Amino acid sequence: MMENKETTILETVPSIGNLIARYFKEHRTFKSSLSRILGVRPQTVLAYRSKTSMQTDTIWKLSLILKHNFLKDLADQLPKDFSTFTPPDTTLQDRIAALEKENERLKVEVSILERVLGK
Repeated sequence: MMENKETTILETVPSIGNLIARYFKEHRTFKSSLSRILGVRPQTVLAYRSKTSMQTDTIWKLSLILKHNFLKDLADQLPKDFSTFTPPDTTLQDRIAALEKENERLKVEVSILERVLGK
């Protein structure tokens, strides 16, 4: 029974080619200039669109050149509860805490102003 579940999970591997093809379409990418930068033939860049898998260094280079994080696109398709080595981003929680603190301070100030003005 466990083997069946693992097989189903492994069959849902996203195609890197689909992500690249989508990027090319949405950003009207010039494959000839991209191939020159990568040092590969234009046919190779065209073939990227149909790849189901690709070497990490190629994905990395494409991400850097195109300024698009294909690795994050892939990672976002994994379950959110999977572990990573990346520390959690607390920017939003920190901002919320700061705003809540400011909100409390402003409520106190409004209360003081209401008392001073006799309302």
